[in-house]
Amino acid sequence: MESSYSLIGDSMSNLQYSLLLCTLAGISTLLGAFFIFIPCKDYKKLIAFALSFSAGVMLSISLLELLPESFVMIQSRYPFSFSFLLTLFFVNLGLVIANIFDQ
Repeated sequence: MESSYSLIGDSMSNLQYSLLLCTLAGISTLLGAFFIFIPCKDYKKLIAFALSFSAGVMLSISLLELLPESFVMIQSRYPFSFSFLLTLFFVNLGLVIANIFDQ
């Protein structure tokens, strides 16, 4: 079954696409490691910037990818209103658990 959209075109196979993504992830990790070697007077600001950027990426992935997909999966089993409430409940439960671990 083919998807209705393609970011890389139809000429690239799944193996090539997987290798491309792995290579990009490795290069990104390598570039991130170079921040360690940059001379900086205030490492706390650099670390705060890097952590806030990482948190933003994780939040956007959670809210834009995982949350709608989980809602659709729950909605296939339960009515709309109950699945909406169930999704909100588990999102809030995750926030509470994250706050407990943060303290």
